[in-house]
Amino acid sequence: MTALSHRVSGTALSQIGANDVQLYYNDYGIENPGTKADAVLQLVKNLRKRGIRIDGIGLESHFIVGQTPSLADQLATKKAYIKADLDVIVTELDIRFAEEPYYTADMQKQQAADYYLTVQSCLQAGSRCLGVVVWDFYDKYSWVPETFAGQGGATLYNDTLQAKPAYYAVAEALEGKKCTVC
Repeated sequence: MTALSHRVSGTALSQIGANDVQLYYNDYGIENPGTKADAVLQLVKNLRKRGIRIDGIGLESHFIVGQTPSLADQLATKKAYIKADLDVIVTELDIRFAEEPYYTADMQKQQAADYYLTVQSCLQAGSRCLGVVVWDFYDKYSWVPETFAGQGGATLYNDTLQAKPAYYAVAEALEGKKCTVC
């Protein structure tokens, strides 16, 4: 089914003259080294050998505060995809709190550090890591509480649209600054 959908997508794109559209394999749980990341890399390599176009890998990056993969692990995984001639995008970054209270100073500091290192991993991976996209922008309408009971606070803004330390951590990472809120 995957091969068929890729062939249909590629055909449809060429028929409308959209040959410059990039096609990505997007998944969760492939952001750090391990069995799933290895299997996805092998799958994509095999599909490409069969002539199926895949331009890059989308890393969904739904993390838990304090359990985010290390900078070294995230960087190693991104570099493995890049070495296979694939672009990389962090496509759905959110870092949720596994339990309340979400807004203690220590918890906010840890979330900021986790966001910072994830953005840093993309920047350090080089020009083939094309960007970071956050999933939802404020906690009030986040998908997390409905999906993971008792969890939340995953976005860069709180329920009242106030920027959290994580927002400033992302900004500092993008500006090439040391994290002052981590």
